[in-house]
Amino acid sequence: MSRPTYDAAEHRGQTREAYDRLAGVWSMTTDDGPYNGGLERPALRSLVPQPVAGQRVLDAGCGSGAQCAWLLDQGADVVGVDLSERMVDEAVRRCGGRGQFLVADLAEPLPVEPRSFHGITCSLALHYLADWRVPLESFAKALRPDGWAVISLDHPGGPPLPDQQGGYFDTELVSDTWRKADVEVT
Repeated sequence: MSRPTYDAAEHRGQTREAYDRLAGVWSMTTDDGPYNGGLERPALRSLVPQPVAGQRVLDAGCGSGAQCAWLLDQGADVVGVDLSERMVDEAVRRCGGRGQFLVADLAEPLPVEPRSFHGITCSLALHYLADWRVPLESFAKALRPDGWAVISLDHPGGPPLPDQQGGYFDTELVSDTWRKADVEVT
């Protein structure tokens, strides 16, 4: 089986389009689901240094705003960024006018001021990127000297994707097909 050729712009466009299509059903299909709602979100939140009240926090790859809403409810000043414009629209709606939201690509330097955040959360987003140097450099520049970051990734014990040939630590382009409510994306 020949491996697909990686084209960063094409991959970014396909990812954006998939999440734009999923945006309207994402919250209702993941908020209380066993993986995001029951496993990943509680684990990530348990690692966020408390209290966050009064802290400025960046949620990188914010999706439909679940972490943003939780951080806002904890009293944080939140900036959420996501590749998908429709997901950002959902985050704005979910957060009811609280927080600041931007469409931004984690593969590019983030449009934020240096040393302007107390903390950063990044939930299940970096695995969409072939190279993590840019986002990690952006996070390092955005954090205050005493800042913190909590980043989650897919669990290494999870089942491999159907076309995955390498192991968990290998970098390879793979695809997955999801069905959320009545929306199917690959």
